[in-house]
Amino acid sequence: MVFSRNRLETFLIGIALIALALTAACNSGSSGIGNIDTDIEVAPRVTDVNPESRSTGALISEIVLALFDQDMRADTITSDTFTLTGPSGKVPGVVSCDSPCRTASFDPDDPLEVETTYTAELDGSIRNAGGYPMWSDVSWSFATAPDMVRASTDANGIEGIDESRSAATDRSGRFVAFDSSADNLVAGDLNAALDVFVKDTQTGNIGRVSVNADGIEGNGNSTRPAISADGRYVAFESAATNLLASATTVAGVQIYRKDRETGEVTLVSADGSGGPGVRIDPSGNVTDGNSINASISADGRYVTFQSNATNLVALPANTAGIHVYLKDLETGTVTLVSATSINNLDVAGDADSTRPAISADGGYVVFQSASLNFGADGGLQTQIFRKNLGTGDLLLVSATDDQPPVRGDGTSTNPTISDDGQLVAFETSAPNLGASSFIQIIRKDTSATTNSLVVASADEVSGSPGDGPSFLPSISGDGRYVAFQSAATSLVGASNSRQQIYVKDLQGGISSGPIELISRDPQPLPAALGDRNSLGAAMTGDGVYVAFDSEATNLIIGDGNGVADVFRGLNSTFSP
Repeated sequence: MVFSRNRLETFLIGIALIALALTAACNSGSSGIGNIDTDIEVAPRVTDVNPESRSTGALISEIVLALFDQDMRADTITSDTFTLTGPSGKVPGVVSCDSPCRTASFDPDDPLEVETTYTAELDGSIRNAGGYPMWSDVSWSFATAPDMVRASTDANGIEGIDESRSAATDRSGRFVAFDSSADNLVAGDLNAALDVFVKDTQTGNIGRVSVNADGIEGNGNSTRPAISADGRYVAFESAATNLLASATTVAGVQIYRKDRETGEVTLVSADGSGGPGVRIDPSGNVTDGNSINASISADGRYVTFQSNATNLVALPANTAGIHVYLKDLETGTVTLVSATSINNLDVAGDADSTRPAISADGGYVVFQSASLNFGADGGLQTQIFRKNLGTGDLLLVSATDDQPPVRGDGTSTNPTISDDGQLVAFETSAPNLGASSFIQIIRKDTSATTNSLVVASADEVSGSPGDGPSFLPSISGDGRYVAFQSAATSLVGASNSRQQIYVKDLQGGISSGPIELISRDPQPLPAALGDRNSLGAAMTGDGVYVAFDSEATNLIIGDGNGVADVFRGLNSTFSP
């Protein structure tokens, strides 16, 4: 169409008048929507998703998430408009949206299948708080990880060229922390020292934790990490002297907490003035303190550890040995955990207290100690104690159901604690607690007065204790599952004289529950057994996965470095 000059002017004036009329109508409320904020007059967009699009390491326990750029109408986000589809069709699950509704979630009813591709889809009819729909449908695909994943690799999946050990996981198993002397996991690793790393098993990305706030690598060994539930905070021990931003002079081995979001590094094993833990003898001589074995609460606020430093809290004169402490990173308060009340006075244990573990909420700490003044019935063997940090009560855990309880008649060590602090697993040689001729793993229900002890290192046929020693338990958040390492040959009916990683399902509190070999390849038994030792089980809070280190060469295809690696294996006995 060709417009003359006059006709074109008339046309443009008409368009302007229509625009003015529409503006007036909106301002008067005649549009039917009324006066609404400008941010909800724009079609909503999805700004982020989880699992990431095209990722190949999704967990079988994933909750699928979609984040919007503005508040949404929750009633438009339903099982019809937010779906997940797998090879067998639509996956049943629960759809919800938080308040204010900016994050929509799809929680599958059952665990997803391993090594399977899924597609999530948001229908374009989903609307924002102002009633505006999305521009179009949004969909993305991802794949779940295999049963066994190696965590000690660089971002491209290249294996570490030196040992990696001391595995720890966040609650879900997505983030695996460990220490390693391999210098090829990240660029710029030039310190020739053990470092602490965190692997994102969903994306493959890996980061070094044992660096200062500016990213400068530590100038000493950093080891044995503990990680918060969401993977943000990592506590670890280090002999490095350059991790702090301040000019604080640091020596010995200290405990630090790294904030992976901000990069901030905090000295945990510090006295009231912020100085590092040191030992001061009665003559005033100062020597280096050593603080090790950190355990962190779910939110990262509390860190417990053992230390021979004497300046962390006010201790009675001539108090020596190793004690357990708790640091509140919000208030800066340090509490002596390994203490009891005698004549209304807090008294430190009269023997070493070590190996602390903290409950998810930071309300309880378990540890091992041979202190006679803790009331362990005069026994000389190391026992397990639980401290209630709210009341100050100290409970002997390694005890029978007798009234009054009788301490274990053998050594009990290496405790681990459930989220609520009520269930504690530990290793013991005490026959009166359930041990046989070998060290066994026992789970104690501290809330029960009868049948409180159950053997975790037992076969699933008869519930008999294993025919070899078992060590280093790790308990799930609800206390149902216990992972451990064992040299027993009777747990799954196969053995190759190597230590293996197992998970026991203690639902119902019986020793004959299912038991699963974790350190294995997909072959049938006995060939599936790891061909070298697997150690240091670390169970996820939800009980789905177990991280561990292993020298085995047959757990995954392509393991050719000939050194210990860190792996994450699936607990196939898991059920919601």
